[in-house]
Amino acid sequence: MKKQFSELEKLLRQTAQARQDAKLTVAKLNLKRKDYSDEYAKEYIDPEIAKTQSRMKALHQTGYEKAMGLISDLNDLAAAKHSRLNLDNPAWQMR
Repeated sequence: MKKQFSELEKLLRQTAQARQDAKLTVAKLNLKRKDYSDEYAKEYIDPEIAKTQSRMKALHQTGYEKAMGLISDLNDLAAAKHSRLNLDNPAWQMR
């Protein structure tokens, strides 16, 4: 279970960092917009912003799939761990 939690934490940290990097890239591109004409911005800057946003969507999708796999594994491990507990044992009966 520790391995799955560790992998999930790593995945979440990487995704958060990638998201911050993408926001910074988009902000830098938007700052460039004031230095160039509208035609240039539409031809070069807007496609770069769109590419960055598209990459983030793809990263979010793959990250979601990996995270759901890890969560599913954690769920299975927790169920297996707790299924060993025999509640029919008289020692667990309340008096």
